[in-house]
Amino acid sequence: MNPKSHETWYNKGIALDELKRYDEALECYEKSLNKPKRSQNME
Repeated sequence: MNPKSHETWYNKGIALDELKRYDEALECYEKSLNKPKRSQNME
């Protein structure tokens, strides 16, 4: 798991949501929104 990836936090949030661990899922979703997204134009 790459803790710097917004996609990792989002996917973990989905998994926790499926397990009905909503508070933890919300924390992961919030972390995913705070991570800078890689631009497709970056090299």
